[in-house]
Amino acid sequence: MPVVDASVALKWFVDEPDSALARTLRDAHIAGQSPLVAPDLLIYEVANALLHNPRFTQHETERALTTLYDLQLELVMPTIELTHTVIQVASRYELTFYDALYVGLTQELGMELITADQRLAHRVHALGMVTLLRP
Repeated sequence: MPVVDASVALKWFVDEPDSALARTLRDAHIAGQSPLVAPDLLIYEVANALLHNPRFTQHETERALTTLYDLQLELVMPTIELTHTVIQVASRYELTFYDALYVGLTQELGMELITADQRLAHRVHALGMVTLLRP
């Protein structure tokens, strides 16, 4: 069960490079073959990106968020213990708290993080648990 970040989830709604790969992950989740997990932050990040995307109307953003909720991803609310881990990860790898939350959750769950964010993947490459969406 991989963790996905907002850079992947956004590609489910916006046609851009590697959107087809992201949708393959989404479809495997829908089919029950590979359930996806993410911190609840994913909702806020995707909503914000769509809301400020000039190609999306307010109605289209609302529909996309309804679809995102309908996917029934396992959304995890951070615990105090996780936030402590996230602070350590953010400091060590010079990440925002937001990016470090995905990494910290991945560490806590002992899973793989799939991201389309090359900068994030490069910074935490040494952890051996982050996979770029585009191989």
